[in-house]
Amino acid sequence: MIPILLTILFVVPHGDDETTLLPLIQQAGPDAVVLVMTDGAASVHCPPVDCEAARRASTMGFLDEMAPEATLIWVGEPDRGLTVERIAFWIGNLCPSDCEIWAASADYPHPDHQAVRAAVAMYRGRHYNGETRDDPEAEAAFRRWYGWLGPWPADRMSLVGLR
Repeated sequence: MIPILLTILFVVPHGDDETTLLPLIQQAGPDAVVLVMTDGAASVHCPPVDCEAARRASTMGFLDEMAPEATLIWVGEPDRGLTVERIAFWIGNLCPSDCEIWAASADYPHPDHQAVRAAVAMYRGRHYNGETRDDPEAEAAFRRWYGWLGPWPADRMSLVGLR
């Protein structure tokens, strides 16, 4: 892999987790690179469709609408099979020198989130929990692009920083 010199890398385990970092991604503008590590295919929220394709399309659509200057890198590791070593490989290759690294959902107990948290910590990255915001535009975009995931409880909307 050829190293890409980045300024700000946002590491998320699944397509939809980028929503937790939206304010930071928008602020970073063209310096933002969003690294989606898994295919998200093992989600219990997936309808009877190709979950990976749906997640990828939703992530692309959401970012195109809400953070059009950001660059998206979709790795596609198996959902629930993410390892710290694989994440560290990607971070090390994308950020061979100093760059700012952020991870989403620091306290979420899912194993892929825990692996991202650990790998980002190895690089002295930071975590952002998507603090509660009142952003009707972001909430509408979230529902437009990720509404196919079905009705989620109100606390899920808090996790993504939209309620």
